[in-house]
Amino acid sequence: MESSSANQLLAIVITERIGACISFISSLSIIVAYASFGYFRKPINSLVFFAAFSSIGMTYPTLVSESGPNAGQQSPLCLSQAFAVQMFLGVDATWSLCMAVNVYLAFFRGWTTKNLTKLHYPYLLFCYGISGVPALVYLVLSAKGYQNIYGPAIIWCWIDIKYDAVRIGTLYAIVWLSLLVAMTIYCVAGRVIWKKRQHIKGNFLNPLNENFLNIVTTTVDVSASDRRVVSVLRNDSEAQYEDYQQYSVEVETQPEDKSQLPAILHMPRITREVAENEVNPDAWLYARSAVLYFLALLLVWVPSSINRIYALVHPDQVNFGLNYVSSLVFSLQGLFYAIVFCVTNQTACSRLHKDIRHRIFPRKHSMLDEATKNDMTLDRFARRTSQRLDSDINSITSLAGH
Repeated sequence: MESSSANQLLAIVITERIGACISFISSLSIIVAYASFGYFRKPINSLVFFAAFSSIGMTYPTLVSESGPNAGQQSPLCLSQAFAVQMFLGVDATWSLCMAVNVYLAFFRGWTTKNLTKLHYPYLLFCYGISGVPALVYLVLSAKGYQNIYGPAIIWCWIDIKYDAVRIGTLYAIVWLSLLVAMTIYCVAGRVIWKKRQHIKGNFLNPLNENFLNIVTTTVDVSASDRRVVSVLRNDSEAQYEDYQQYSVEVETQPEDKSQLPAILHMPRITREVAENEVNPDAWLYARSAVLYFLALLLVWVPSSINRIYALVHPDQVNFGLNYVSSLVFSLQGLFYAIVFCVTNQTACSRLHKDIRHRIFPRKHSMLDEATKNDMTLDRFARRTSQRLDSDINSITSLAGH
């Protein structure tokens, strides 16, 4: 039995360390891609960028693994490992809550991308503060010998087993409260999506289905029954008033081509606001990405929560299978998020691949290929279309102002 337990512990340690290396590379790739290439800097990716640091922070305790408990409860290795676990383990759940709050603000409060960007730093303080404050307090109490809260926890050093209620209160309760609130928001948003399902092509949650929105048609009615527009005659100094009848302007967009269009062709903010009662493509895309990250988060936390419930029901037993699965998914959480990051940014990843290929083989790609020529033609068309659309919007605004 003792030999079997040693082999089981060795299997957990090897799994954690291999997974930690993969997770570190994956999280670092997210950070580098976001920081280095502007086409990855979307609102949803900003939150993933901040959350990626917690995945990197978790690589330290998973790499240390059972070396922490073996070093002794009061050793610097054990205390630093326990601090890192308490500091970074639950941060991804609070970031998921922030993503859900953004979905709520975009769907039901009409917040724009610029508004959501202002929340990044408050979110940063909230997510790392809610875990950092207790982690620091426990570290001071344990290091000074006032209360040895940090100690061995089977697969690493964390909150000591005898303080299991503290684990639940300062980690699992926060994690599951965040997940429940996020799930509630997604369910409410799902009702909106279901009501407007005629705008969806294929499966909304299919990560490979980037073009899931049909054409959005918005009619803007401008009443001019009681208004007049002043026009100045060339040969007359007096102003002549001209009456205009009520008319409507129909604006059509095709989100299915949006991923391939330059930013200049995306719907202007005024048009998006008047189309708010129909479909906001940006909000829908944000919601789809946030839900996929939420599902990846469930994949990480469900096995661990089942293991925690099992430990509460059977305090004198250790289930190797649950401990192994928990250590596996925790060590690979960075990989899960990187996969979702790639499949929700397929266009940006394709562009990154093209940029890297052109830099490695500059001679081979010195001439503009057909795709680049098409992009240039499309960009010129985009500028002309945007100018015409801005002119129409200004005309509508002018009519409404008089």
